[in-house]
Amino acid sequence: VIMFSFIKAFMNRPSIRNRRYQRVACEQVAELDFPDKRITLYGMVIEVSRGGALFREASRFILDRRRESVVLRAAGLEIPGIIVNVRDVGYGIRFNHEIDEDTIARLADARELKAA
Repeated sequence: VIMFSFIKAFMNRPSIRNRRYQRVACEQVAELDFPDKRITLYGMVIEVSRGGALFREASRFILDRRRESVVLRAAGLEIPGIIVNVRDVGYGIRFNHEIDEDTIARLADARELKAA
């Protein structure tokens, strides 16, 4: 019985395709600051949503930095968060607090890229 309830819970878990917030593609020059380590990575925000962002480091090497606290700096904003996912394309960051639609628009606005 326990095994069946585990399987049922596993099969009914939310899919990554059913995200809580819609993602918006963008190309925003950004910095990812690691305050605890005093390191800053340079790159781009390539996706953003109310709950997080996908940051692509300028380096071709992506290190496993899961569970590290970060501050995303882009478009004149500083947004604290934590790295929750590491993929070939970059670091998945969950923001400490949801951002509003105006902030998403500011990050996704390609004109900001040219102004930076």
